Amino acid sequence: MDDNSNFTDKRKQRLLIYISLTITFTMPISAFMSYKSRFIYVSIVEFSLFISGIILLYFIINNKFIKFSTTFLLTAGYIFMTFMYLENNFHFTVLIFSSLIIGLTFYFLKRKYALPIVILYLTYTILLFTYKFINTQEISSVAFYNITVYLILQTAFIYFYELTRKEAETKLKEEIKVRKEAREELLKEIEIRKKTEIQNRELIEDLKKSMNEIKQLSSFLPICSSCKKVRDDNGYWKKIEHYVSKHSNTEFSHSLCPTCVNKLYPEFADNIEDKDYNNIIKS
Repeated sequence: MDDNSNFTDKRKQRLLIYISLTITFTMPISAFMSYKSRFIYVSIVEFSLFISGIILLYFIINNKFIKFSTTFLLTAGYIFMTFMYLENNFHFTVLIFSSLIIGLTFYFLKRKYALPIVILYLTYTILLFTYKFINTQEISSVAFYNITVYLILQTAFIYFYELTRKEAETKLKEEIKVRKEAREELLKEIEIRKKTEIQNRELIEDLKKSMNEIKQLSSFLPICSSCKKVRDDNGYWKKIEHYVSKHSNTEFSHSLCPTCVNKLYPEFADNIEDKDYNNIIKS
């Protein structure tokens, strides 16, 4: 498993840890009880499962050999159940664990692998249980019937549950993907709106500034009839070019018109053409 593992894989890993912990803590007690009851072989198997549980717990916690650990646990479960069936002192209550191993098989394996394994195991269990019932008569026919129906219905329920669970998880993944894409689109739209809002604010500021300049230039402006200086809002008289430059982006370039050239420089007036007047700059 890696960082891209889906939620199902992580959940399976956690379940493997719980199973390994259960085996680690319960098998020593079961081995001791079997030994006291003189089930020597059973106690040996249970103690072996205890050792295996510790090793598997180490592997699973450290994300090593996950598939191997899963296969080993299921195989060990089926072998243990078969071994218990073949014991002479087999008790029908052991069948309770059959539903557990069936459920784990459907949960950990793909459907195409799990279904034939469970059908084979269930058929074997019912046949063996029937043989024990016919030859030993240790339990009543009602108990035999109830246990058989229970195993069949329990298997059908687990299969249906796993089938619908996978479908639900698939739909959930698709919904999460759609929501993620919608969230990304929403974030993009929000980012675009933020940029647009900033641009609009800058544009509004520029418009306000331009309006203020237009308002200042379009107001009533006192000007001297003689020197042509203008009076500003503070009462100071300034050259008109200074006032206009201050309140707008206009820059002045000083030159002489033909009338002023004739008045100030009559000796040069005849030699200056009309197109050259704009190039006469007053220093």
